[in-house]
Amino acid sequence: MTGSVFGGSAAVFANEVENPATSQEETVNDSNLSQQLIDTMDQYIILNEFGEFFIDPSVDLSKILSEEELKIVEESIENANAINSETIENQDVNPGNVVINNDSVTLSIYDSELIPQKDRAIMARAYYNGVTKISSYWWGFKVYLSKTVINTAGSSVIGAAGYYASTLKVPHPIGYAIAAGLGAAGYLGTNIKYGVELRINKTFISQVKIKYIPTGVKYQSK
Repeated sequence: MTGSVFGGSAAVFANEVENPATSQEETVNDSNLSQQLIDTMDQYIILNEFGEFFIDPSVDLSKILSEEELKIVEESIENANAINSETIENQDVNPGNVVINNDSVTLSIYDSELIPQKDRAIMARAYYNGVTKISSYWWGFKVYLSKTVINTAGSSVIGAAGYYASTLKVPHPIGYAIAAGLGAAGYLGTNIKYGVELRINKTFISQVKIKYIPTGVKYQSK
């Protein structure tokens, strides 16, 4: 079963999401890693067997991108590789299973690894809870949260952010973007029927500072 799509453009969600680590004086440009740029570059980005993204060296990007666009792509890849490296390095001590796919590194986690032992029998009788996993792409993330995980996180954006960062083993700003996206869609603090899927994109505030913005939320397909 596919639920209705909730959410909207990056600009709409950006109004709902404010990373506490970002000063009010900084102006966020939601479009510096635009969908057009992502679509243009996807065919030239390679993911190797070690979970590292790199640009196809046979392609002359000077004929495709401006210098600024190339810089944005390179910074996004560097950021993704750092996160992937930590995820893979810690896979033996963290819950879940890490898989390197054709275009992403995915950490999948069973609900049974996240909830107390006393609640597992109730969870086992549930009809469908959805899945929990996070897929890291060079441009951002696709995040899948089961209804069990969402309902466990609580109704506070700040509290949920910490829970998602801890659960999915990602930096806190990503956990905050996930919680804020759910909040903007009206899912926090509600007993939803299905799991949800979020898309998290990156935007560059400066050469060294990245902000994560939820750009879409929908129910998981069943």
